[in-house]
Amino acid sequence: WEENDEKPSDEHTAILEKIRVLAEDSNDPEAMHHYGWMLAMGEHGLSKDSETGLKMIEDAADKGHLPSYAYLGDIYAGKLDILDKKDYRFGRAYQMYKKAATEGHDYASFRLAVMSYEGIGAKKDTTASKEYVEDALPLESPYAQYLGGRMYYDGRGFNEDKQKAF
Repeated sequence: WEENDEKPSDEHTAILEKIRVLAEDSNDPEAMHHYGWMLAMGEHGLSKDSETGLKMIEDAADKGHLPSYAYLGDIYAGKLDILDKKDYRFGRAYQMYKKAATEGHDYASFRLAVMSYEGIGAKKDTTASKEYVEDALPLESPYAQYLGGRMYYDGRGFNEDKQKAF
């Protein structure tokens, strides 16, 4: 309905209201994360309010919501259209990914591996990158599988092994 400039259905509006109540009144971390994302992005018929949305996501992370840490990493790294480019904070992104990765979040481990591999937000360190990839592989992370293959192919962090790369 958004693409056609139509109004959301009554059912959709009622669901959004339930999520808002859970986020704002009950401080439910999952609801805070999702409602904050919708506000920050201006999605599902909500007016874009990046500041309020970011605060909700940060609050969800403070309550231990792992996906919020990973999402904050994406926000601070500029992977989402929420912050102005001048507000990107790669070191902070690295910290957020690290918090989620230490609790077993596969995407966050992948992002740490990439940042270490490329030297973004942290010094270039293929050994650390390899460790983050190895942490994520048992979680069957497609992200880690891709980066691990790339590292085997390039011989960065792992011994070059084109057979193993595929």
